[in-house]
Amino acid sequence: MCDRCSERIFCTDAYQDSYGDYYCHDCFEERYDDDSDDDSDDDSDDCCYLKTHPRTHPYVTKIWKHRKKIRTFGVELETNSNFETPRYFSKVFDGSINGKEYVSYILPYNEIGFRVIKNFEKVAKDNSVHVGNDCGYHLHLGGYRNTYINIKKVWLGYLMMENLFFSMVPQSRRKSSYCYRFSKDYTVDSILRQNNLPRLLSHFYESQIRIKKNTPKDNYHRKRYYFVNLHVWLSRQTIEYRLHSGTTNSEKILLWAEINKRFTDWLTSKTTSVNDVLSLTEEKFYKIVGNKLKNYILKRINKFGRAKHETIIINER
Repeated sequence: MCDRCSERIFCTDAYQDSYGDYYCHDCFEERYDDDSDDDSDDDSDDCCYLKTHPRTHPYVTKIWKHRKKIRTFGVELETNSNFETPRYFSKVFDGSINGKEYVSYILPYNEIGFRVIKNFEKVAKDNSVHVGNDCGYHLHLGGYRNTYINIKKVWLGYLMMENLFFSMVPQSRRKSSYCYRFSKDYTVDSILRQNNLPRLLSHFYESQIRIKKNTPKDNYHRKRYYFVNLHVWLSRQTIEYRLHSGTTNSEKILLWAEINKRFTDWLTSKTTSVNDVLSLTEEKFYKIVGNKLKNYILKRINKFGRAKHETIIINER
């Protein structure tokens, strides 16, 4: 069934995007033809990831039209400035900051997309953009299926490594009300007890959800404010990582993306079991992300200091 017009279609005739949504031919063409105008300088605030699907980079549109899968990413970069909109970005208003937030198109996770981020940094430097402690950088990674087991492993994995991730960011982010710890409301054991998708979703939302399609769709639902936003993954199939401090530095933006991509790739791999996730340690994490990222992470920890240790208790099942 088409996720846009609800027309019944054969599987062989369906078009699928990286979010996992299916479309009939007409709806697919309509959606991506609308998105492919890359010369727009839209100042409206309806481009934000959490309000609607953002515009799509033409390269991604081309891949999707050929029914091929591609890993995608996007960024939301908060600033205390208002400057010209770089190519493949939209400028939106964010009430939490004194300035503009710059939201990228859906970008391919390859050198084409990376060049867009590097160009953003150049434009920001040319305009002497200011980024204060009240600003954040939100990363989106697309293409991960939000199945029961994937949701469970990602939730558990980031809970297990919570202290490490919070050690990578400054105090202003550790105390932010826009990127809470999972351990504030959940434990490993409480997640493990949820043995099917309805129970897992009900536990996350703290209200009964019998079927997946009844998952809350509210863009401003309070559950979006964890440091890894699972709420948007359940409705849009893009995972949002909200923890990083504001920056226009393309190296920092891309290294943070790679850290989360490698970890999420591992968590959602069919070869990774729940028990593998439960056995995570800091050293195992470094093996997952590799030595280059390990060294970068350790530099950030040395700069900001270790986050206050909060013991994650794993009860035997």
